[in-house]
Amino acid sequence: MYITVKNCIPEDYKNNLSKLEAVDRILEFHGKRLHVVYSPKTMLLSILKSSLYGERQKKYASDLLENKREIGSVKNNINLKFVFDFDCESEDVFVSDEFGVKTVYLSYSYASCPSISHGVFLLCEDLSDCHFYRFTGELYAYKNIGRSVKTKFNFIDGGGSRTYKKYKKIFDCKEFALCIVDSDKAHPKGAEGDTSKSFSPFRGHRGFAKNQECIVADFHEVECLIPEVLLQDVLPNKIDAIDEIRNLDKFSNYEFRKYFDHKNGLKLSEALSLDNMYKSNFWSNVFSSYDLVNSKPCWKEKICINNEKSKECNSCIKIDGLGEHSLVKSIEYLERTNLCDFQKNFSPYIKEQWSILGKSVFSWGCVIGLPKARAT
Repeated sequence: MYITVKNCIPEDYKNNLSKLEAVDRILEFHGKRLHVVYSPKTMLLSILKSSLYGERQKKYASDLLENKREIGSVKNNINLKFVFDFDCESEDVFVSDEFGVKTVYLSYSYASCPSISHGVFLLCEDLSDCHFYRFTGELYAYKNIGRSVKTKFNFIDGGGSRTYKKYKKIFDCKEFALCIVDSDKAHPKGAEGDTSKSFSPFRGHRGFAKNQECIVADFHEVECLIPEVLLQDVLPNKIDAIDEIRNLDKFSNYEFRKYFDHKNGLKLSEALSLDNMYKSNFWSNVFSSYDLVNSKPCWKEKICINNEKSKECNSCIKIDGLGEHSLVKSIEYLERTNLCDFQKNFSPYIKEQWSILGKSVFSWGCVIGLPKARAT
């Protein structure tokens, strides 16, 4: 995360051990590449001249001076920053929105908390989700800044339905953390799934809250964001299904993939049931692109003719899914690919979501990508 230091006068802290420790920790954040730190030049020069600080702190301060250009480039490409104020003794946290950047004002004492010294947590419903979202931050950083920065997190596996309980524990412990969960919506007018519904905005557990942020994505599942060009490379045996998904997404003005179950696919009977439930023809409009649909006995009344007692139709039209492994295989591919060549032929929606989520992920997990400063 991006940290700015305010009102710090290092040479004045001879008799203030808590502020000395805070200065030491902030320098370590940079030296060990835990966070991106912006420190005024006067503060760093003071550390280099003062006898209060040892060789390690001076090495980190010198390295900060050398990397001010990279640090400045981060500042212009984030939507979140933390200000550690050495004139503030209060434990209260003040949050403001300044020119589209959420700014969190904290006392210098927060620098000494274990909750920031170990880096930022990224909590998702599954570890695979964490790995995938990290790549959105990596690509955002590469496109907007270059190779000198990257993202770094401590991943937490939410365990699906247990994700909210783990977030609440992080929330109560005032950890620095970003949480991203899927909406599980299967229809534009449908309800969210049980996991995301647990994150109530009325309890402060959705959106930004002091040291944490919870993002409830507006798509069904993380697989919705895997570009078709990537799916083709990692699932060569599913080319026909991927082509169909691409065509239906384009046919629906790039709404289809937001709500499609990429693992299991979708039958016409299920689609009609969803449309009837939410009184909208979203899925009917998608299936209307199939020529065979007009010959189906359910199509005129938009309701499946099968019931518990009889099964009169035995050949329901289905949009095939991609199985259970598309996400894991995509992550394995991204681990070995060059992000420089990535993001070609993204659909408009996927491109937009990678940019939006990437900026938030990078803002929370940004670190300088250069080798760690070596203290002598």
